[in-house]
Amino acid sequence: MRAASLGQSAPASSGGAAPSERSLLGRAVDFLSASVSFPRASERDDAEVPDRRYDLLMTQRADGHFVSSGVLMDWLGADRQTALTDAVARHEESVVVTLVVVRLLEREAQDRQLAWRPALAKARSWLKAHPSDFDAEIVVCAARA
Repeated sequence: MRAASLGQSAPASSGGAAPSERSLLGRAVDFLSASVSFPRASERDDAEVPDRRYDLLMTQRADGHFVSSGVLMDWLGADRQTALTDAVARHEESVVVTLVVVRLLEREAQDRQLAWRPALAKARSWLKAHPSDFDAEIVVCAARA
């Protein structure tokens, strides 16, 4: 069996292997190296901007509810954190946090609906099994009152 058929180049002469003597893998690597370029992190507009919507979505559990997290607290700010703490003292924490995340994304992340819509559908399914009279507007609108 020839070496080229195993993805290895035939031994090169002192001038290097001619393109027709290079392995398919070697030619593919050369092609991709020459034709594909990825921007460096410093060249991207959003290199230093974390995506808090994504980070918040990553706090969703497999069953659909959301858990309290640093990213949620940072997003809420001091006034809304206080309102969340008060609500958790009176209602089940997982329900309160899930309702707040749902409402927060609906109100403040409209530009990324395609990213969060499936997660919120799952959260709403979970909430149907965990009914509550808690109104997330109390927390989400706390700083705006």
